[in-house]
Amino acid sequence: MVSKACVCMNSTLAAIICMIALAAASPTSAGGLIYVNRCAAGCTVTPGADNAITGKSSIPVSTSNLSAFAHGDAVFTNTVVCLRSLFARYDVEVITANPGAVARREMMLAGTAAQLGLPSGVPGVAPSGTSTDNRIAFAFANDIGADADKLCWIAASQLGELYGLEPEYYCPDVMSYFSGASGCGLKTFADFDAPCGTFSATPTCSDTGGQPTQNSAALLAVRAGLSDRVFLNEFELPRPAP
Repeated sequence: MVSKACVCMNSTLAAIICMIALAAASPTSAGGLIYVNRCAAGCTVTPGADNAITGKSSIPVSTSNLSAFAHGDAVFTNTVVCLRSLFARYDVEVITANPGAVARREMMLAGTAAQLGLPSGVPGVAPSGTSTDNRIAFAFANDIGADADKLCWIAASQLGELYGLEPEYYCPDVMSYFSGASGCGLKTFADFDAPCGTFSATPTCSDTGGQPTQNSAALLAVRAGLSDRVFLNEFELPRPAP
C-alpha cells in the first residue's frame, strides 16, 4: 500500500498542488468570479468599505466617475483573452458581463488615474492586504494605451493584489513593476521564489509571513484553488504572442 505523501517535487508549485490534492480546501480558498468591467457607459465609484456589488471602494476619497474603455472591441477582447490565459490554471472564471448581486473580484479596466483622484502616471491600483472577495481593482486603460499585453499585465498585477499578493522584484512575473519592453518577455504568475519589492528588492515579503520571497503561482494555487479545465503545463491554452 502506498501512503499519501508529496515526494520528488521539483518546484514550489508542484508541492503546493500535491498538498491541495491531499487536503480539503478551506471555504475561503475558492476564487470565484473575476469580472472585467470596461465601464461601457462610464463607472461611478463611491468611497467606503470595499463592495464591488455596490460600486464602493476604499481607494477614492470622493465620488469618482471613470470614462469608458477607449481602445475599441478588438483591444478589449485581446486583453481579456490574455487575462483568461494567465488565470487558466486557477479555479476562477473571467467574465465580461455584470454578474449582478454576486460577490466577485472586479477589475475596472477603464478611465484615468486622475479621474479616481490619483497622480498622473499611476497605471493601476487595488486595495492591498488579505485575499478577500468582492473588492474592486483598477487598471487605468485610457492612460495605459492600446497595447493589449500591457493592459493585461497591469490588470493581472492589480487582480493579484486582490488575492493578497504583493509586488515582486522579478521581471518575468506580472507582479513586477518592470515592463515587457525592458526584456521580461511574456509575463505570467511565475512558479519562482522571488524577492518582493517595486524598483528594488525588500528583505521580506509581508504576504508570506516575513519570508524573504514570494511565489505568486503557488500562492494563487492556495488562495484561488486550481482548475481542472487544463493541465498545469498550459499546453491546452498557450499564451498569445505579443
